[in-house]
Amino acid sequence: MDTLRETDQVISTLIEAAGNLSVREQYLYRQSLLALVRLAKAEQMNEIRASVGMLIGSPAYAAS
Repeated sequence: MDTLRETDQVISTLIEAAGNLSVREQYLYRQSLLALVRLAKAEQMNEIRASVGMLIGSPAYAAS
């Protein structure tokens, strides 16, 4: 796969903008940013599930 995800491109840009980091610091920074992306996706999915639960009246979806 030759194309990078947009998230990967933004993370690479942020790492470059951070300045002169060692390879280890770049790795830790990249992993921290990826963890934030995963957290944001999980939060978004919980919000979507709650909204769907309210719409269809299902407590299983709304109780998250």
